[in-house]
Amino acid sequence: MKTLIFYFLLFFSLSLAAQSNLTVTYTRGKVYYYPPQQDNPRTVYPGLTLSSGGRLRCDQDAKVTLLCMGKTFEFEDTKMHFLDEVARTAGNTSSLSFMGRFWGFLTGSMEGTEDNKRLEEHHKQSMESLRAGIKGYAVSDFAIQTDMLFEGKLSDNEVAFTWSAKPDLKCCYRLTRQADDGLVLLTWTRGNTLRLNLADLALEDGGVYEWQIITKIGDPEAPHSRKMQFAYHPSMAAKALSVATDQSDYKTVSPVEQQLMEIFSLEKNSFFYDAYNRYKKLAADNPEDLLVKRAFAAFLARIDKLEEAKSLIK
Repeated sequence: MKTLIFYFLLFFSLSLAAQSNLTVTYTRGKVYYYPPQQDNPRTVYPGLTLSSGGRLRCDQDAKVTLLCMGKTFEFEDTKMHFLDEVARTAGNTSSLSFMGRFWGFLTGSMEGTEDNKRLEEHHKQSMESLRAGIKGYAVSDFAIQTDMLFEGKLSDNEVAFTWSAKPDLKCCYRLTRQADDGLVLLTWTRGNTLRLNLADLALEDGGVYEWQIITKIGDPEAPHSRKMQFAYHPSMAAKALSVATDQSDYKTVSPVEQQLMEIFSLEKNSFFYDAYNRYKKLAADNPEDLLVKRAFAAFLARIDKLEEAKSLIK
């Protein structure tokens, strides 16, 4: 019986490795990947997905970091490394630490951005999970559509609230306290954007607020959006960032990976708007970085911005 269990576990481990892909998160110098059963190498760069059936080799003074099943592996020698062994090692270890959760999350993101088909599946699964059991969330229920970026939590940064409405509609932005429906702000605006510095509104740290776009006060039949809810949490935003920056590994990874760690912490704490703006800046500062593009695309799919996500994956 013990022998049977041993062979079952061995088979499971080998199968897991055979089914695994690895993602390149960092390179320095020249690093080469040899696809399965091929002798001609390909140059490795961040964001590239490698089959566990291939091999990897670094030039002198080169370095590469690989991500597999939520774990990272670094190589900077000139030996030939068989990636099935790396995948097997990844499958036999686990971590519930911040870094383990971060790398695991990034692994999942990479698996959802290999092409537009996978991106659509990632988006569909995210939306089904998000909207499950929420009545009235369907797009067709409201004449004016709002963006889920402005739900969850917001910090004290300036926020550009956006919505979709016909050009001829004059829209009114209404902000109230959830606790007593007390009015905080009521302002008419033309166009589909309103910039507000939340720090200037004297909102309560930790308070929950609702905002809605209406076109006629007191007329529920006039075109309007659904009510959007957010918690104002500037202190929690700072704390979420410190969780990432206080990690001992934070100082050892690349600047891009540091930014991804901070964004991960913001998203996990429901600061979607802050995470989105940081992703946009990171992508603008690193336009050729495939790792950033894929991580950003996965995030966009999760917040119902599929077309913007597709524009990054070509």
